[in-house]
Amino acid sequence: MANEEPHIGTRLRDARDAKGMTQRKLAELTGCHDQEISRYERGAIEPRTERIEELAKALGVSPGWLLFGEANQPPSVPEAAA
Repeated sequence: MANEEPHIGTRLRDARDAKGMTQRKLAELTGCHDQEISRYERGAIEPRTERIEELAKALGVSPGWLLFGEANQPPSVPEAAA
């Protein structure tokens, strides 16, 4: 079986983790419940277009990157003591 591209939930979690943000904080910023964020990240549900735009804005990534991994650079993890 070929390697599959990460789904939106994986990119969502990666971007949220890179920002050091909890699911609850992201939910507050986007006006939804933290359980909804959890469902997105697990791939149980797909966010609607409006929500994708809100999530991308809150995370500082483009909707295109969040959806497909395209355009904007993926979120970078702040450099710790290297």
